[in-house]
Amino acid sequence: SSVASGTGSLAVVFYGAARSGAYSAAIGLSERARLAKAAGSTVIVPRLVSAEGDPDRCREAMQILREEALLEFVDLRCGYVCNHYDRQACEEEVVEVFCPNGRLDFLAMDPHGLPNPGVASALLEGPCSPRVLFVENSGLRWWLFHQRYGERLLPPGFAKWHTYVEEQIHGPASRGVGRWRLAVDRQRSGMRILRPADCDPIRRFS
Repeated sequence: SSVASGTGSLAVVFYGAARSGAYSAAIGLSERARLAKAAGSTVIVPRLVSAEGDPDRCREAMQILREEALLEFVDLRCGYVCNHYDRQACEEEVVEVFCPNGRLDFLAMDPHGLPNPGVASALLEGPCSPRVLFVENSGLRWWLFHQRYGERLLPPGFAKWHTYVEEQIHGPASRGVGRWRLAVDRQRSGMRILRPADCDPIRRFS
């Protein structure tokens, strides 16, 4: 049996906290490799590509991944991606970092507050355009947060990003039109957040 690592098919934008969504995905990839090896199967386990601009957070994440033997499954880049405003150069950099081998199989992203919004458009509309997309807080009624806190206390680009997600991704997908389709629809579940003080106590994400 054999287990090999691949690259360029999974990406998380951006890494964030040391034990983040990317870390959780790495555990899943590790477990998949372990089960395949135990079963005597040959499987190619893709490496998840991510980046973290904050050097301290990146060092901490790298240390934890190394200690828990997960670096084999995560290609973590320490540094900012597209820390400039040249659209063409940004798209080329995004492709080089996240999808050098072509279209992504899976992309998870929570990009509100990015210094360069061109990163999101390059990932979603360029050569990286994923087959499966997980968007943090898709379907969030973001305007309730805006009404309570005002633009000054929210992350930069908060309203602009969530408007884009609703108008271009979540909204059309919910109606069965456009290029995206809902793979997981919790809209009808009425899932409640157990925090009465939350701005949107009845969050219905997809």
